[in-house]
Amino acid sequence: MRVLFLILLFSLLTGSQSSAGMITKAELRKKADNKQCVNWHAIGKCMYAPEVPGTLYEYWSPMMVIETVKQSGESVIEGQKNAVQQCMGKGNAINFFEDSGSNKPSGDIFSRSAGSTSHDDGTVLQMSEVHVFPFSSFGGILSVLKDIVCESVPEVVAGTINYCSEKDALEWRKGTKELGSPVVKNILKFPNLCSGSVPFPLLCAGKWGPIFPRIGFSLQADDAVYSALSVVRAVSVSNIIQAGTAQHVVSVPIAIVPLTDLDKLQLVYPSTVLLPSCIYIGADPRNPVAWPDHQISKDGNYVWAYWRRKTCCRPLL
Repeated sequence: MRVLFLILLFSLLTGSQSSAGMITKAELRKKADNKQCVNWHAIGKCMYAPEVPGTLYEYWSPMMVIETVKQSGESVIEGQKNAVQQCMGKGNAINFFEDSGSNKPSGDIFSRSAGSTSHDDGTVLQMSEVHVFPFSSFGGILSVLKDIVCESVPEVVAGTINYCSEKDALEWRKGTKELGSPVVKNILKFPNLCSGSVPFPLLCAGKWGPIFPRIGFSLQADDAVYSALSVVRAVSVSNIIQAGTAQHVVSVPIAIVPLTDLDKLQLVYPSTVLLPSCIYIGADPRNPVAWPDHQISKDGNYVWAYWRRKTCCRPLL
């Protein structure tokens, strides 16, 4: 009887739960199925067809799933590790919990980080790998979008994995070309560029920090903010316009340029919330209204859904 009890207890503890430090695809889709993120509402008038007036609606749709991980070649999303390892190739594996300094790029912006990863102002030199997946590879249209006629043929990001920073090691870890570009050099002349009341939307991820240089290292006091900033940088790296410059190595370019004043992120791992809220890029983690579900990961890994703003004209009824 005692043996039977132990077997039942073990099955309860291990049978239906996802692995520690892992999110299943079913859990990911369930958390993303959130009306608050879609936020369908009318914003004005439009012409549906010649002489057919309509109402213009605004809403958001998930385009990508993006994770940041501390161990190269790993994934905390069920079933995605093989795609990551096929993308990265050989010889690019690093554990950034154990090696936080030797791979950092050289230059004045990191000079105060030499020999240490923490600083008097509370910031920490952070580094993670980033993996960009198309949301379409995690299943069909979410139930909250099925009633939106405009989404009947959703915009799809191609491929099984669009970007893995391991494959882009020279730029993501060293900034070999990007730090030497005239544009980035000019941006670095203004260290407070993103700290003003109205940060530049094409250059800044709100007050999370500068998008450029688009490398994995960043000085941040908040681990979740660092991860979110890395997500925005990875999307910028992956877009088809940038991919044509050959600075970064991108597996399957995406036809999306991040619009930091319109796009949203949704933290799906770690998350103890049934339906995590979507936040605008640059949201203040200290503001429970702007970022209501702010959480810090115990293992340093994060998974986000990247939501894109769309508009839709529907005829007046």
